[in-house]
Amino acid sequence: MRVRGALMGKSLSRALARAEMAVEAMSSAMAAYQYADSVLGYRWCQAELLIMRDPIWAFAYAKKFIGGRWLEAEPFIVRDAAVAYKYAQLFIQGRWPEAEGVIGADPYYAYVYARDFIRGRWREVESVIVTDAMPACYYALEVLGERWPRAESVILANKMYGYVYTARFLNAWSGGDAAG
Repeated sequence: MRVRGALMGKSLSRALARAEMAVEAMSSAMAAYQYADSVLGYRWCQAELLIMRDPIWAFAYAKKFIGGRWLEAEPFIVRDAAVAYKYAQLFIQGRWPEAEGVIGADPYYAYVYARDFIRGRWREVESVIVTDAMPACYYALEVLGERWPRAESVILANKMYGYVYTARFLNAWSGGDAAG
């Protein structure tokens, strides 16, 4: 009887510890995701309302536990340009009009979205892309495939991207060899 009582005591304390961990896990989306991943090892429906409200953890949860689009979380995922881009890349595998507003507001993600999904010029967001030398340079190189005079002052002000841009486009004018 004593052995059985001791085993029940250990079992009960493990159950209480797990319950305490679950309560603590409900303190944030990150904690809830980590509890589902590390402790449960499966989808934790009771925490999904919490997890879906954080774009990063909603994306991670969709990838790990949903295994595809998580429609209920998409209104939250579209709030972060980087996460929305990765979600479109992994699950939608094409243009995602609902996310284009937030993606188009970030110079880098606007450029890669134009390159990967629009597969061409995205005039509506060029005023955003032109504000950052790196995406402006690669937008000209990889999306437009030609000089982009509107962005040249920003690109050429940056030594690294100015060099890349000059090597591809501007040296060709002066009779130099254009790389690529």
